[in-house]
Amino acid sequence: MFNLFKKRNKTNTLKEINNDIDLNMITYILAYEIARSDGEVSDEELNYIKSLFGEVKKTEQDEILIYIKEFSENSVSFNGFINDINNNLSFELKEKLIQNLWNIAFSDGELVTHEERLIRRIADLINLKDIRVLKLKNNAKTKFNTQ
Repeated sequence: MFNLFKKRNKTNTLKEINNDIDLNMITYILAYEIARSDGEVSDEELNYIKSLFGEVKKTEQDEILIYIKEFSENSVSFNGFINDINNNLSFELKEKLIQNLWNIAFSDGELVTHEERLIRRIADLINLKDIRVLKLKNNAKTKFNTQ
């Protein structure tokens, strides 16, 4: 599953990392970007990201976290990443991705402006309509009972 841990450079696109386009890994990477967009990754946000891992063993969870942190620190641009999402994910998977990003943003009980801007920007880049993005946001807001 995780041939993603091979040595790579910061210009790799998603296809070069994993030819199967793993929605989970896309979600983990973008969720981490959302979590750190306010300058701090809270324990609640990190725990929510870990909850997305499902049945993954603890050692693999640690490897995934190391990978997504390195990816985040070494990525200059997400253009190739977004292009790969647009070229390889269905509308339904794009919606699921955005729903997961809203969930991570609300998981610490507070939606910060930077988080919302980044999610809305990603949604725009992957061609999701604002009305749908707002419905997904409301789903997450309701799930985490935030104001």
